[in-house]
Amino acid sequence: MAIIGDLVRPREEVLTEGIEGRVDVYKALLKEGIEGNSKKFLDVTFLTRSLKEVFDELADKVNNKKGSKGVYIFSGGFGSGKSHHILALFHALSFPEIGVNWLNFHKYSFNIPTNVKSVLIQALSMDPDYLWEPIFEDLERKDVLAKVKRFPTHKHIKEAIGDKTVVIFLDEIESWFDSLDNKKLEDKNLNFLQNLLEIAADSDSNLIVFISLLEKVEEIKGRINRQNSYWCNLYGIEDRDRVVLYRLFRLEDKERNENAIQEIIGKYISAYKQSGLFKDQSVETRKRIEDLKNRLFNSYPFHPQLMETLFEKYGASTTYQRTRGILYLLSTVVRDFYDKKDLILLSDINPTAYDELSKLESELSEKAVEDIRQMESINVKHATSLLTTVFIKSIGFGHTRGASKEDILFGVLAPAVNVNEIEASLTELSNSAPHLWLAEGKYFIRPEVNVLVLIENEARMLKDKPNVAEKIAEIIKDEIKIEKIPVYCYDTDGVDTKNQTKIIFSLKEMGKDNLKKMFEGQMFQNRIIFINPNCKDVLMSNGINMNVARILAIDEMKHQFENYKQALEQQRNQNMSEIKKKLKEKYGKMIRWQNSNDFMPVNVDFDSGKIQKKLEEEFDISSFKEKILFLVDKREEGESLSVGEIRNQFYRTRSFSVVIDEDIFRKTLNALINDAKIVIVSGSDVIRKGRILAFLRDDYVVMKPEEIPAETGGVEVGKRESIRMRVPGEETVPEAEEEKEALREDEVETTPLEGGEIEYETFKIEESSPWSLQGLLGSTLDESVDVDEVSVTMKGRLKGKDVKGIVDNILEEHEDKLRTMKLESKVRKRDD
Repeated sequence: MAIIGDLVRPREEVLTEGIEGRVDVYKALLKEGIEGNSKKFLDVTFLTRSLKEVFDELADKVNNKKGSKGVYIFSGGFGSGKSHHILALFHALSFPEIGVNWLNFHKYSFNIPTNVKSVLIQALSMDPDYLWEPIFEDLERKDVLAKVKRFPTHKHIKEAIGDKTVVIFLDEIESWFDSLDNKKLEDKNLNFLQNLLEIAADSDSNLIVFISLLEKVEEIKGRINRQNSYWCNLYGIEDRDRVVLYRLFRLEDKERNENAIQEIIGKYISAYKQSGLFKDQSVETRKRIEDLKNRLFNSYPFHPQLMETLFEKYGASTTYQRTRGILYLLSTVVRDFYDKKDLILLSDINPTAYDELSKLESELSEKAVEDIRQMESINVKHATSLLTTVFIKSIGFGHTRGASKEDILFGVLAPAVNVNEIEASLTELSNSAPHLWLAEGKYFIRPEVNVLVLIENEARMLKDKPNVAEKIAEIIKDEIKIEKIPVYCYDTDGVDTKNQTKIIFSLKEMGKDNLKKMFEGQMFQNRIIFINPNCKDVLMSNGINMNVARILAIDEMKHQFENYKQALEQQRNQNMSEIKKKLKEKYGKMIRWQNSNDFMPVNVDFDSGKIQKKLEEEFDISSFKEKILFLVDKREEGESLSVGEIRNQFYRTRSFSVVIDEDIFRKTLNALINDAKIVIVSGSDVIRKGRILAFLRDDYVVMKPEEIPAETGGVEVGKRESIRMRVPGEETVPEAEEEKEALREDEVETTPLEGGEIEYETFKIEESSPWSLQGLLGSTLDESVDVDEVSVTMKGRLKGKDVKGIVDNILEEHEDKLRTMKLESKVRKRDD
């Protein structure tokens, strides 16, 4: 088996003392270390895109091109490479022959001027009171320095520069400036800096200034921003991977050994395919594979996941030691594995061996090491690799935290590793590792003990139990609240038989035949607003049953873990939020019947307000007007049409509009009266256009205006049955005196109008049918009237079940407020 050392050689210092990862500019001044040796320093420096862009700009400057820039700013956090870029330019411009060879090696052409005078200022190590003093001294112009009074003017600076090209490099001036602690010193140095940069910004000037900045001192940043400067932001340097690889290895070896490296890559790709990472042969999948092959070669001998993850985690660190910290860590990793492995994976950076990672998140590192050692002690296979991968992916914050299944396979899987063992070990760790958490498909190492491991096990046992369906039904009913319309779940509640509009959600998609069968089994078929999901089975879709099962498990077990109450509640809320999010994805389609056989699914959102709005749009007053006029037109000659019959048609006929507000009938009839489309007949009274129907009774008759001449009174509609109700506060009297003291027979006392007398209205029922009485009670009584006693007299030939239905309905609606209820009827015995 080919190993890394056979294919790409680590640099000598990587295998000996390692790499600190930092660049100290002061060493260049003292001619110490690699920083003090121009050839060695440039040999290990990759010509980044940022450096190429700076050289492109410099070409214009040295050729005095109009509009060229003479001030260059390298900005970025600690460890982002500012000092390295400054020092690379210093060595290249100070020693043209070495600089040209370096640029040629990287296949870049730039004519370095031979008459350049470079001045390197590491202000923090020099610690001058006045920044211009070391500059003028390095330029050997103490004579000009002696002329300066408060700070150098433009004239002083130009005199010090003379005719030669001068390049000044200023490193870490912000930290030095912060240390001055003297307002006068600060102002003088800021004034000098401004004058210096103004001269450099002149395209005709032979002065060039490079500055490295953290951008934390606004005074300095403000003076710089006044000039036409070139800003080079190193926060997101594009070729950062190449910088690291170039610093650690002699990358020219990769071209020579490309075939052998590609052979190794092919074995890893095969292992990924066998693991199920690339399941299909689609064009997209083939592109993913090709992309991964390219990334594997470009990042070799590191897996690209390792490079991407480290830059992401180091970049998120508050200390921001991005490239510097990665170089220090990987130089040690390379030294340990270059002669043992063919590819270095994320799982190779074991926190028990490399404590550098603890600098990113010390507490998390401590818990990861604790879990690794504990799982090793009980011989869980691949425990170290798995927990290492999860640990590194858990560092930081935001949506990138945590390791998905794919992350784990890329971090652990190698050609010689059995993927089934990895999956089995991961399951075992999930149930055993104290600080391993699983949430939303990702694994995490967390500082707190994972009591949810127990919850997860319990949830797995509960996820297929009936109470999961009951819980999701409860969640749906709690989430969807529509005024005056109850919400049910078909799978747990079925369909109640009450003459009441209701919304019914189904957890499983019901097809046409089953829907017809369900609706046809109901007397009041058009009082059901049925909502199907957008999938076959809500609970089995997208793992929602496990979300529900976790909530059940937490509710069942939380009393055992009072110390973790907050964590459990957070997990419960998280699952509840996920459930609601998934329910919004799963619902829905409201069944809108076109006729008794066909329906049209109407899209509705899982949102109370949006459902309410959709119902109002679908079943608006215009749809009621259309159907009522249809019923009026379809009467047989001489046939009357009562309000009760109209209600009955709407309640029972699926193709009619659903009644979501009982007052819709009064509003619609008033609109039709006003349009002169109908008149309402009540005994001898005819309500025509110009009058308002204040209340509505089922015995009112609906007719066309032309059917009732203007001079004619009402029409006789037959004998009516009676109801009498007693309101609260009415003195109860003996039955013998009821005729004297009680409200008149066939009358109801209603709430008085403000400043007026109590009004009495007569109740009459045209038909002796069960629905008629309930409809009368619901539509006529004002909600502000509290009913104390109900006395019902029924006439006609009613079946026993009809009588029972009336009584049941009244009791169900009013049982909490009724004191007494008296029912009188004659019973005809059935002949045997």
